[in-house]
Amino acid sequence: MSDIQIDPITKEGFERWVDETGETILTDEQWEKVKDEIEGRVENFIDGLLGDIVLDYREGHYDEEGE
Repeated sequence: MSDIQIDPITKEGFERWVDETGETILTDEQWEKVKDEIEGRVENFIDGLLGDIVLDYREGHYDEEGE
């Protein structure tokens, strides 16, 4: 049995998503704010996602005959 793993989002990776040229450099303060926002949004998303999956499970969507 394996755990679910999500790749970390790095400051450098986020900078590349913002600007593929590599010219955008976030300050440490900006990165802390962005990082906090990402973490908050991901936690909220996962809470909703897991709630939906629990409901699907309880409704039998993952039973063998439901495959």
